[in-house]
Amino acid sequence: MLTDAVWSGNQFQFTLRGQTNATYIIQSSSDLRAWTPAVTNFDTQATRTIAVPAAESAGFWRIQRLPGPLFEYAIAARNQVILGGGGRIDSFNSTNALESTMGRYDPAKATDRANISCGLANTNAVNIGNVKVLGTISLEPSGTVTLGPNGGVGSSTFINNPVTAGMIEPGYVRDDMNYPFAAARLPIRYGPVRPLTPGIFEGTNYTVLLSDRDYMVTGMSLGATQKMLILGNARIYVVGRTRVSGSAYILLGRMRVLNGMRSVT
Repeated sequence: MLTDAVWSGNQFQFTLRGQTNATYIIQSSSDLRAWTPAVTNFDTQATRTIAVPAAESAGFWRIQRLPGPLFEYAIAARNQVILGGGGRIDSFNSTNALESTMGRYDPAKATDRANISCGLANTNAVNIGNVKVLGTISLEPSGTVTLGPNGGVGSSTFINNPVTAGMIEPGYVRDDMNYPFAAARLPIRYGPVRPLTPGIFEGTNYTVLLSDRDYMVTGMSLGATQKMLILGNARIYVVGRTRVSGSAYILLGRMRVLNGMRSVT
């Protein structure tokens, strides 16, 4: 919704009331038939102030939400989130050369839009430990965040400052968790299921290597230096708990062939 329109200095200023971490496009029209994009806006806040160029003091305006990112949340959980060990959680955009290298994740270009959402309204709903979260955390109103002396939550500038170690940047933990967790049901065309298996890709041994198949396990745990690579459209039905600790990781990749060479993006 656009409200509180004020025209001054050849521009309109609006209050935009929408959703957190959403991208909107503001369009203008003179006849309510032909619409022209005026500005695109992204913000972590639900309510924000935006300004758009406008030579005339009257006109028609509308707002549309653009499709969200492929992965809207780095982590979204109904119950407690516990991040063990150290490391960091950040984000990147494979379609933007400023935020990736040849479509691949580049730590030097990583961004601070990694969002964590937890639906548990308890103390210690999210335990960051010594992990550095470059982004925001959304909680239920009664939920709280716990972190260790080397952990942190906030923007890149805040996280990279050693003075702010063990701290949360103001405004980066919010009580606006609104992610809908639908009842878990297996897809109609799920199966036949297979167990998780190891594999080798591009000379690297993976503890788990998944491809275009369906899998089912009673629980999934990766620790120490174990790693999982997912290529293609793999679906995993985990009946119990999923745990990733130490230096272990899960890599969501896409295999492509360029000049006869296979690579993962």
